[in-house]
Amino acid sequence: MINFSTTILLAVALYLCILVPDGLLSPLNSIVYQPQGFSMNDVCADTVACVVLDSDWPSTKTFTCQDRQVTPASIQSSRFSMMGGSGFNVSDADWPVSASRGCANSNGLKRSYFNGEWTVYYSIQAKCDCTGAGRIPDCGTFNGGSATACNVATFKFCSLEMGEIPCQAV
Repeated sequence: MINFSTTILLAVALYLCILVPDGLLSPLNSIVYQPQGFSMNDVCADTVACVVLDSDWPSTKTFTCQDRQVTPASIQSSRFSMMGGSGFNVSDADWPVSASRGCANSNGLKRSYFNGEWTVYYSIQAKCDCTGAGRIPDCGTFNGGSATACNVATFKFCSLEMGEIPCQAV
């Protein structure tokens, strides 16, 4: 039987889930919440950058990994975690050959994201044009060419692997 204090706790949790936008309660050291936009603080010195996906991001591609498939929905659901700062930096020594082929002309920050089954490797190209201490770009209305988004972190897809075996787009 549910008692009064449990009912209040459930009501507060429901209230927070309905009224608090996703990302607002995320740690500030990895993401700054702005409505309809993501920003991250570890690519431009002393400020944040608006996050955008490269035009080649595999939003509609299915990947075959050994005898399994990774659907576009799976990749799309993970991109929010990546954009929110959940990826890990990867050293040059640990950067896989498949990712090097996919990002041959990218010299940005090398990252990976593991969702429990597969790993996506991506690079982040930073364009840091904001000047002045503490200047924060407006990522809430960011449209890719907005002057208010003076710092931009572009995520470029490099490769997808399951285990240590590269997956192929079909």
